[in-house]
Amino acid sequence: SGVTRSIEWLQEAVGATADGIFGPRTLAEVRRRTPAEIIARYNSRRLLFLTQLNDTTWREFGRGLVARVAQNLQV
Repeated sequence: SGVTRSIEWLQEAVGATADGIFGPRTLAEVRRRTPAEIIARYNSRRLLFLTQLNDTTWREFGRGLVARVAQNLQV
């Protein structure tokens, strides 16, 4: 979904300002959280985005996109 959006999702996951710029403030927030917490929150945000795709995009790509998120959540 793009570099900027990925950074924004990370920032949302760690409670930083979602401006799409990975800097020292974002890094500080990342360091305050556990990897498991970040992964869960990040992928939650990503799934929310996927549920908002239009019907055509969802039919074409939804299954594969959700499978990628599921792979990220495997322990």
